[in-house]
Amino acid sequence: MAAEESTNPLEGAVDSQLKLDIMRLFANSPDAVDCPEGIGLRIGYFGADLEGALTQLSGAGILESVGTGSLAIFRLRKTGAVSALLERVGSLGDSYRPASGLQEEQGGSDA
Repeated sequence: MAAEESTNPLEGAVDSQLKLDIMRLFANSPDAVDCPEGIGLRIGYFGADLEGALTQLSGAGILESVGTGSLAIFRLRKTGAVSALLERVGSLGDSYRPASGLQEEQGGSDA
């Protein structure tokens, strides 16, 4: 059985558990606006990895940002492609762990 091909170019940007957790936060609160520290408190990540992931998601066009570093404020970019990506993230369930993006959905067995 072949996995369903994705046509959303933004899916490749969500290539880590950290980025997936950020996307889940914004999927659950699409009107959220927060700084890296606030986002970190909500999802349990802090430091350079979090700031790097937020910057990468912003660069990919998934998040919008104002400012830089710990003073940056992030919010979800509201486009059709981002909405489709959020729907896909929501459909994966909490047990999904990305290996290299959202290209394949979780199988029926636990590894």
